[in-house]
Amino acid sequence: MDKYSGPDDIYQVLVEESEENWLLGLLAFAVVEEQRIEWVKHHLKTTGVSPAPDDIRTWYESQPESVLVRARAEAENALKSYGAEAVEEFDDAYRKEIAQGIVVAEIQKLGRWLPQFGMNVAGGVVSSIVFAAILVVLALFVLKNPSTNDIATKLNSQMGAQNGQVGSNK
Repeated sequence: MDKYSGPDDIYQVLVEESEENWLLGLLAFAVVEEQRIEWVKHHLKTTGVSPAPDDIRTWYESQPESVLVRARAEAENALKSYGAEAVEEFDDAYRKEIAQGIVVAEIQKLGRWLPQFGMNVAGGVVSSIVFAAILVVLALFVLKNPSTNDIATKLNSQMGAQNGQVGSNK
């Protein structure tokens, strides 16, 4: 079991010599230092005086190795919790940004509805005029042009009249 004589030893073990992420080590060091501060407050409250530097060194030396393990575990849980909250907050902000972008785009499309409405009405009027013109041409063709029976009857009557004239000229 290692004896720690002060914060420098704890920092060296948790941050400098650790194979884990330095941020995790730094947070674990902060957890240990918070425990020391709580001990100092308790000592001041119970005795009425601040602990002497020798008392603080004795406190560090009395800390077992499990204090560092527990501090690492607390730091890891804190980082995981913070990471989950940060991801959730980012996810919510990203979703809101996407939703606002879609809503704004739809509102902007609605802002241009009058020109589009005018184009639709103009297109409808033009297509109605073209359709009416086609109907008029078709009606004129059907009403003015006789049927094949009418043409044959007319031709027969004309041929008969010419035959009658040709016969009278003889």
